[in-house]
Amino acid sequence: MIADELRRTLSFDQLHAIIYKEHTAEVQWHSFGPDEIPYPDHIPVEEAQSWWVHAHQQPLVIADWNEETRFPQLREFIRKFSMRLTCSVPLATTHRQLGTFSWTRRPAFG
Repeated sequence: MIADELRRTLSFDQLHAIIYKEHTAEVQWHSFGPDEIPYPDHIPVEEAQSWWVHAHQQPLVIADWNEETRFPQLREFIRKFSMRLTCSVPLATTHRQLGTFSWTRRPAFG
């Protein structure tokens, strides 16, 4: 339902809710979109852009994964799915930080 509602105002190919269990690095991964994208469990949690957003509680936009250098293992994983842009925002309640909410897009052409 969230993905359908967001499509009214955002253009994206995949939507992800990444929840970090409190006081652990354990992750709950929810992916919404036409492709089944598995959680990249071979990548250390601390080396993902979603962890950076969660830890800093700041949004992060990666305009082009081909040029991104901060998350090299994740970059290679993302590129397998031809994704180009990612926007991630913190996901929190008034009581605790939960994780991140992200959306990704493929290039508009080529």
